[in-house]
Amino acid sequence: MMNSILESIYLGLKVIAVFLWVASSIGIGLLAAEDTQESNGDPSYWLIFFSWLLGPTSIFWALNFIYLRLIDRL
Repeated sequence: MMNSILESIYLGLKVIAVFLWVASSIGIGLLAAEDTQESNGDPSYWLIFFSWLLGPTSIFWALNFIYLRLIDRL
């Protein structure tokens, strides 16, 4: 019973993380477009890559760590 509740919470957190990933990707795209206009056509690939990779991916790593370490031990 407790394990199914924790799995439901975990699934909900993953859904929220996916939503945040999509929202941050859209925001990063808008920032990159604005930065491209200001720099006369040179897009800032470092902004796109590191923000997209490090931000939302860390959410998934944290959720997987919580799931593997805490929920599986119950």
